[in-house]
Amino acid sequence: MDKTYRSLIFWGIAALVCLFMLVQPGYAATISDIPGYVLGPGDHYDEKGNILALNGKVIVLADGTIVDEDLAAQAKSRTAMNSAQAEADGASSLIDAEASALVKAREEAEAKAAAEAEAAEAARLAAELKAAEAKAAGNAKDMVVSEAAGKTEQKASATETKAVAAGASYTVAKEGDHTVYTFEGKKYVCASSYGVHKLSGFNPTPKYGAKTYSGKDAKAHHTVAAASDLPIGTVIILKGSSGPYPTEFDGVYVVEDRGGYHIEQEGWIDIFFDTEAEAEHVTAKGWNYAEVWIAEEVK
Repeated sequence: MDKTYRSLIFWGIAALVCLFMLVQPGYAATISDIPGYVLGPGDHYDEKGNILALNGKVIVLADGTIVDEDLAAQAKSRTAMNSAQAEADGASSLIDAEASALVKAREEAEAKAAAEAEAAEAARLAAELKAAEAKAAGNAKDMVVSEAAGKTEQKASATETKAVAAGASYTVAKEGDHTVYTFEGKKYVCASSYGVHKLSGFNPTPKYGAKTYSGKDAKAHHTVAAASDLPIGTVIILKGSSGPYPTEFDGVYVVEDRGGYHIEQEGWIDIFFDTEAEAEHVTAKGWNYAEVWIAEEVK
């Protein structure tokens, strides 16, 4: 009986051990149980993909359910971290791409600005070159005109002298370096300038006729009235300066008369004419001015 009792006890214990092993809850999981989970350095799995350890901690395989919630949380946390890292990497790549695009855009803008500046500089240089060429052409033209004028002047000096205005009582010619005015049989040159003066005209009057301060009768193309600082008998040469027709009254004249305030105080040169119309013509379209030169006789 003892032997039978011991046999029963043995088999009973064996049955309990087997039953315990059958109903013992396990710690089991497979890689597919945690979507997106990436194994770490402390993780292990078998040939079927069953996870054997997480972070080096061994778990027991059972029916595919993760019993240890802490380990499951760690696995999911790691999965989330991996996902976040992937997103961060993606964002970093995007930022890098945008930064590269900005750098490229800036380089392109700088290159465009440099090209535009270079084009502007080229245009400026071209304009300066064109202006220089135009100036050179103008200078060349002036030289040609000057040479032509010189030749004309030389030709004129070689010919006979002639009167420069209708009815003028003088002629002008170039003799060497001097311009010589021949007036009433004598030759004169410009000796010194008396300044630029306003011109006016006068004519014979019913009361005084053509009698002048000098006692002589005034003559057209000969007589002028001037201020008392020009002695009676002074020979002057008028050279037009400005006005509607200033050079019309150029010529050689003799101071033979005086005048009123405008002549004495303001220095007008009053030219004698035979008719009132001719005298009024001097100022009909405005004031004419001429430079007055004191003439010197050439012996």
